[in-house]
Parts: sequence; C-alpha cells; structure tokens
Amino acid sequence: MTVSPPGVDPAAERARVLIDAGRLEEAKGVLQTALAQEPDDGGKWCLFALCMVRLDQYDEALEAAGRAAALEPAEEWPHRLASIALCGKKDYPRAVTAARESVRRESDLWQTHAQLALALHELRDRSSLDEAWQAASYAVSLAPEEAETHFVMGVIAQERRQHDVAEQAYEKVLALDPGHAAAMNNLGLVQLRRGKIHAAAEGFTSSLRSDPRLEVARSNVESVGWRLMTFGYYIAFAGFWILRLLLGGETEEGMPFVFRAGFGVVLLAVWTVLGVRMVGRLPTAARQYLFGMPRRSLGFGVMTFGIAGCVLGSMFAAFTPPALAFYGLVVAGCAIFLSFVTSWVVTVGAWRRRKKEAS
Repeated sequence: MTVSPPGVDPAAERARVLIDAGRLEEAKGVLQTALAQEPDDGGKWCLFALCMVRLDQYDEALEAAGRAAALEPAEEWPHRLASIALCGKKDYPRAVTAARESVRRESDLWQTHAQLALALHELRDRSSLDEAWQAASYAVSLAPEEAETHFVMGVIAQERRQHDVAEQAYEKVLALDPGHAAAMNNLGLVQLRRGKIHAAAEGFTSSLRSDPRLEVARSNVESVGWRLMTFGYYIAFAGFWILRLLLGGETEEGMPFVFRAGFGVVLLAVWTVLGVRMVGRLPTAARQYLFGMPRRSLGFGVMTFGIAGCVLGSMFAAFTPPALAFYGLVVAGCAIFLSFVTSWVVTVGAWRRRKKEAS
C-alpha cells in the first residue's frame, strides 16, 4: 500500500522504483544521500521509513516515520508507516493508535482503513476483530477494484474463522492481481483447513513461483507434506495392528494363512491407491519439493524411514509363514514407534517455536 508523498523529486522517484523492484539496500543508499542534503523533506523520510519496513528494520522505520510526521503534520502516510512498523515490532496497541491517526487525517483513503483493519486484527479479541471487519469492509467499498482491499478482507475473515468468505476474498484478489503471492499462499491455507489438500498445495507452489522469497509459502508446502505423512502414519499403524491380531489368531486358533495374505493384498492395494490419489495428483512442483524434504528435514526423513519400515515389515509379515512373519511384525512395530516418537518431538518443537514467536 503506497501513496505518492508530496513533492516527489528525481531522487525520491528513483528510490521508489528501487523499493518496488525489491532493491532495498540501493534504495536505502539513495535516500540516505538525499536526506543528508535535504533533511527537512518529509516525503523522503516517508520513503526511508517504507524502505526500512521492507528490510524489517522496524526501529529505524519508526524513527523515520516520526521525523516525517513532525515535518508533515497534516499527512496521513507517516502515521500509517508508523503503524506498519509497530505491527512489525508486535506493539499492536500503539499500532492501532497510529492507524487511527492516519484515518483521522484521510478518512476517504482506502489504505488508511486497510491498515487500521490489519492492526486491529492483531489484537485478536472479539471487539477488535469486529471493528477490523468494519474497517476492511469500508476499505473495499472505497476501492472495490483494488486487490489489496480484498486481501485485507480475506485476512480478517480468516482470523474470524469465516473460511468461505476468506476463500472468496482471496479468489477476488487473484482475479484482480493474478501474481499476488500472499493471496495465493493464504488461499492455500484456507483450502488446507477445509480439507482441500491438492488445491492448497497448488496455491502454495504458485505462491513460491510468484515470489521465491516468500518463506511462509515454503513452510506451508512443508505443512502439506507433514499432513500427508501423518495420514500415512495412521494407515501404517492400522495395518500393523490388524496383521498382529491376524497372526495371533492364526498361531493360537488355527486361522488360515489365507486371511493374513488376503489382508496383505488389501493393504498393498490401499497404499497403491493412496500413492496415486494423494501424491500423484499433487502439482509437479509440490511433488518435487516434497520428495526432497527427507534430505532437508531430519524429522521428516526419520518419519519417512519409520513409515516405510513399518509398511515393508507389515508386507513381510503378511506373506510369510508364522515363524518368519513374527520378525516382520517386530520390524514394523519398532519402525512405527520410531515414527511416533519423531512426530511427538517435531510437534513439541513447533509448539515451542510458535510460543516463542508469539511472546
């Protein structure tokens, strides 16, 4: 969300082009040189604040926005930039206050209401989310053909667990701006929560193609992998446990071997169908990325090894005589236990990271 600051000159225009191109360090250098010559130019301080926000240097952005606000007291942009920087610092109450100052100065500008909505939704409480919804709705009414207004609407709807509304909002964003990487990623998240795994994977990989630097999309592709892996774990465990019961019945009560072998055929068919339907239907880019995950993630690699060991052990137990089948079950049991422990360790680690990030 950018608005042209007052009094644009060649240095400011060059900085804007560099910022839009993602060449932030170059833009920073251009602006530092320009501000050394004209320290009282509020527009350039706004651009410098924007550049610092994009570099995730929020303290510097906040300081620059403060300088701009002092130089241009009637302008809304410094306060909106301050709100964005404060959101980056997770100081959400002050971010809301700054956003309100921005709205007070330019109540007919969609960007001010959109930023107020984003700041409010970070407070997470019911009344703040209701106000955020109103602000986002007003931003859409002011600029219905702006993709960003619908994106903000989607973010708020997602937080309010209105997944159908969020999905529609992100689809509208992509209709207006097909290359909007964040909307692709968020649409994938909504679809994943609604059980649309293949559509979600398509959204995440499309997001990465649009913006390879979007780490959250990369993380979400991995979440698809973990969801598929968890599903595979339950299937492997169920197969192991049923074979254990069949083998016990066979050795104690004379149950025919054909029952065990027949279940082995069924289990093999289940894995074949799952491989075709769950993995084969994934987008090629997602499939390639997921196949490389065991090399990149130790936890994913160990869990893959455990599930594969369980499946192979179960297959061995299904088609061999009872004396040998026992060893297959031992291998399958140890392998599925390894997967269980790995899943638990990874889950606890992810929970601790989220807790640390939230604090």
